Amino acid sequence: MSPLSRSKQASIEHLRACIAAVESDGRVRAGGKRAEQDTPVDVCASAGNFPSDSDPLRATQESTHAPAPSDDPKKTFEGTFKKVERLCLVREQSSLKLAQRLVREGYDERLVAEAIRQAQSWGLLDDARYAEVLVRSRLAAGKGIAGIERELAQCGIALEDVNGWPEEFEACHESEEERAFAVLRKHPPRSKNVREGAYRKLATKGFSASVAASVARAWAEQQG
Repeated sequence: MSPLSRSKQASIEHLRACIAAVESDGRVRAGGKRAEQDTPVDVCASAGNFPSDSDPLRATQESTHAPAPSDDPKKTFEGTFKKVERLCLVREQSSLKLAQRLVREGYDERLVAEAIRQAQSWGLLDDARYAEVLVRSRLAAGKGIAGIERELAQCGIALEDVNGWPEEFEACHESEEERAFAVLRKHPPRSKNVREGAYRKLATKGFSASVAASVARAWAEQQG
């Protein structure tokens, strides 16, 4: 036999030994028997013919089956929290209204809830603080208590939960009727029917129906 033939024959025998080793290892694993070594040596892998369990190529191929992280900020906690943070730094926010807005914009509802809780724990988001700012601004704008209560209710906040209400709010030292008259004096309604025009203005300002009706009647009498 020539040297080339002997070399070819040796390669064939080596390949057969590798195949037999792999088949033997498979039978042991299939039978539920523990291998004698925790990490058996793959003779074929050492020869470069078969990849071992720790082969980088196999690990890379298997990793391609794992779900890739989302590039959409609306589907990650980091992206969702950054959105919450930006909005809270612009102005005070209601946690309920903010959550509703983000969900409408396509943010994941579960991540929104987590981001809201994180913002609250950091003091970025505070419903009590938001309510106080809202009440003061609405009173300064001449809004009625009934309208303010409705607006707070839409945010999931009760007026009695506002810090210092009503003692610490200067506008509340006046009666609702006095505040309603102040609105009409500052911006007199332009309507042929004075009473009806006054009522509509006060109603749109958030005064209750009873206050708007009584003040509109008194206003019409004064103008007549």
